[in-house]
Amino acid sequence: MRKILLVLFTTTIALTTNAQEMIAAVSNPSYEIKISDKMMQDAIEKATYEIKTNSSNVETKRISKFEREIQNKNTPSYTKYFENLASKMGERTIAKKGIPDEPFHLKLKSDKGHMKITYDTDGALIHAKERFSNIALPKDVRKFIYQKYKGWLITSTLYEVEYNQGESPILEYAILLQKDNQMKNIRIDANAIK
Repeated sequence: MRKILLVLFTTTIALTTNAQEMIAAVSNPSYEIKISDKMMQDAIEKATYEIKTNSSNVETKRISKFEREIQNKNTPSYTKYFENLASKMGERTIAKKGIPDEPFHLKLKSDKGHMKITYDTDGALIHAKERFSNIALPKDVRKFIYQKYKGWLITSTLYEVEYNQGESPILEYAILLQKDNQMKNIRIDANAIK
């Protein structure tokens, strides 16, 4: 395992991972990072966010506008890692390479799906599209499905997000249910689940 520090202005994000591609990737404004399930799980468990102060390190988490708009109690834990990383990588790339002449792109991949991101010339995330399959559903989403579809079993899941800066994000689950020999496809707006 190797420790990678991503410095974002006054914020330091410490992630424990062995993704050597991430180090090389920040030097290229359009790149793809492959993240294994084990690496992601380790990073979720060990990720710490801290702001350096004169007297001591104070643990905190700087939440971006993107994260505030797409993450809620119905967001799968699996996708939060990618969303948090994506929200910081634009600023990191600009800090490393300088201000680009045009918007730039990033693609994060894992065995369960991917996330495509576009940043403006200031490093702000302006567009994101993610698609992850067969990930664990949040408790309230499972509860909603089992209450509405009693006796049905969840056989596969798909979580999709489309984010465009200045617009309401689309957060949707596509679920395949099975009951006896019957199959049913349902779509659920993640924001509609209370």
